[in-house]
Amino acid sequence: MKILIVDDDKPVSALLQTLLKAYGETQVAYDGSEAIQKFSEALDHNQPFSLVCLDVMMPNISGVQALQLMREEERSRQISSTDASKVVIVSVVDDKEIVEGMMRDGADAYLSKDEAMSKLPDTLADLGFNPLAK
Repeated sequence: MKILIVDDDKPVSALLQTLLKAYGETQVAYDGSEAIQKFSEALDHNQPFSLVCLDVMMPNISGVQALQLMREEERSRQISSTDASKVVIVSVVDDKEIVEGMMRDGADAYLSKDEAMSKLPDTLADLGFNPLAK
């Protein structure tokens, strides 16, 4: 499985990478623009990301905008909602309106950064992802 971690906080990105390497190949983008580029390139090569962990507050393009652009890209390529990448918002932003808006825009789950390390494995299991067998 391919995983895209999108967070401008390098220690958080590294921590998520460490946790998620048990699930598959990880790539990191440090802002929304880079995330959109990597997301589109993966689709171009017919190797889409199964999972995107996305921060909300980032430079260039916010997580809100990045999510909208990712979903637009999938729709333009006629990727069904069942085949679309799963998106987990991992952010310090806990504004109810922003979180609800992102869920309407196609996010599959939300975790605060404080709870991400302890709750991410259960969230991934709920989305149908399990660690790779060793």
